[in-house]
Amino acid sequence: MDIKSLRDDLDEKLTYIAQNPAIEDEEKINIIIHGTSLACALIAAQPIPFADTFILTPIQVLMATALNRVHGNPYEQSKISELLSSVISVVGFGILAQQLILGIYKIGLPFIAGVTTIPLVYAATYGIGTAINTVIAAKKNDRKISNEELQKIYDKVQKEQKAKIKGLNIKESWENFCAMVVDYPKFRKALTEAHASLQSALKAANMQSFTQKFGNIKAYIRTRAEEAYKSIIVRDYIYNMLAALEPATFLKAADVALSDLNNHFDKLQMVEKLSSNRVIVKTVLGNITVNVTSKIEVLEIDLDEKFAANPLVKTLDRFYGVDYFRYQKIPRRLEKDYKEIFTKLYTDVTKLSSVDLIRLNNLFVRTINKNRWYWHSLHTYLNNPSAEALHEMYAKASSFLKNPPTTEQVIDFRQRYNHFLSSFLSHLNNESAFNISDKEINAPIEGIKQDLWDMLSYESRKSIKLSHKLTGELALLTLLPQLVVLEKEFKGHFINPFIVKYGKNINCPKSHAKEYMLNGILVGKENCHFTFGSILYVGQAITDESLQEKYPVLQSYKRFLGEKAETIAQISKLITSKKIKDIPLKDLRNGLAHGNQEITDKITLEDCKEMQEFLIGEQEGILKKILQNSMKA
Repeated sequence: MDIKSLRDDLDEKLTYIAQNPAIEDEEKINIIIHGTSLACALIAAQPIPFADTFILTPIQVLMATALNRVHGNPYEQSKISELLSSVISVVGFGILAQQLILGIYKIGLPFIAGVTTIPLVYAATYGIGTAINTVIAAKKNDRKISNEELQKIYDKVQKEQKAKIKGLNIKESWENFCAMVVDYPKFRKALTEAHASLQSALKAANMQSFTQKFGNIKAYIRTRAEEAYKSIIVRDYIYNMLAALEPATFLKAADVALSDLNNHFDKLQMVEKLSSNRVIVKTVLGNITVNVTSKIEVLEIDLDEKFAANPLVKTLDRFYGVDYFRYQKIPRRLEKDYKEIFTKLYTDVTKLSSVDLIRLNNLFVRTINKNRWYWHSLHTYLNNPSAEALHEMYAKASSFLKNPPTTEQVIDFRQRYNHFLSSFLSHLNNESAFNISDKEINAPIEGIKQDLWDMLSYESRKSIKLSHKLTGELALLTLLPQLVVLEKEFKGHFINPFIVKYGKNINCPKSHAKEYMLNGILVGKENCHFTFGSILYVGQAITDESLQEKYPVLQSYKRFLGEKAETIAQISKLITSKKIKDIPLKDLRNGLAHGNQEITDKITLEDCKEMQEFLIGEQEGILKKILQNSMKA
């Protein structure tokens, strides 16, 4: 790489590092100084007489600029070169002397001189960077650093780094530095390009393309959050809201807000304390409601007005307001609209407008397709209707817009569809029936001790408590959360502990599809997702010695399980052999999640009670077995 290309590459990388909210400021400072020191050492190794003197200083200006940006730009950009010169004037006589000697030396023995220059230039640049950072931090805090103090800081760091650099492969270290910072620029670029593509699809009114591209943006943001912010959990419907933000807004506000939740939660301003674990905090994105346990779970974001005004946010918030696998209230922005529409349908259908009919049609389509985040809620609110009945009701209401009905027809309409209308209005006006307080959620159910109950995630405890309250027509809504709880808790107690302790350090060999998927899950590969079906393969992996001989990762996993391996294999077998209505739990879970009518039509309240007994009952209690044999530290 030529010197100009290296300088431009470094400039871009330092800018990205300084702007990346996922990196703590202290870590940013270390990375910036280290990367610049490597770049200067690479240049100094080239056989160009006096290159060090005339080329390194502009590169060190880049370092000073990036450090200044991390601290919030206490120095004006025009003063950065002056800042560097003032620091070098204090600590730099030794540097200048070394550079002049090396410049003369290179004329005679250029290649040997390059090797000799590397530790000197790396250590000197690291010392300068540390000294500059000290001066910038002092200005930010209205302090002054004496020349003597600055010299001591430089001498100490330069000596330490000179010792560390010995034997270090500079070229390989530079490549590692580049690889470390490449993800954020890729994410920024991918997000920007994906949003441009999304807008094109929206303008062309191609909703199939729009949905696909929106899903891509959501995937980029989810990957970014899960990789960069390990201490927070973001609910699925929150990702929908974040994906609707303009790229610049996400990068400057949403990403910063997630970083603050992850890294500086205790420093955020508390707006309101809702319960012992649940609070609302103020961020640059808006007020965020979180549940604080072992991690910080993002429950709701009340966007600042300047962000909520985004037309795409307004549009999508109406369609992506709730979690896919469990009950949620209809988004507050929709409640008023729906109440007005259904009140008109119930009292006087002639008052419906064309806009009302469009919204009604959207609601019915999502209820029928069962493929949107809130289909469970809509299905329940409408008293579990058939597709034919909803089509008929919509066609009848639409016809009245063209041909105003008589009084008798209005009365007939209300009587014919009373079970839909009254049910929907009842649910909208009685949300509190489904609310569960944190106190109730934290109290264990009968048959499970408090210490085991506390081992469940907050969402699992809430889903189980909710399933206790739901009856009758809500059978579908009751069963799916139970299956999701089982899947997530199996992974959380038997798979995740291995991934955290060993998975990232084990190679994953190529293998057959099913085997590769489990191997990939155990080493934490991004494209290998744990599903309900994975539970079967876990049991096979533990008991099949031929598989263990073939794949070292499976041997490591069994050793990790130790004396619990046989018990966990039995738990896996119990789960995979269990059936409801002769349907294996894996097929039942997928069928309910995707609205498979052949499955959804079969489920009754008795099936929910059977599943509840299997999950948490005194006799079977598979969840209790999972918790009692947990591999969590």
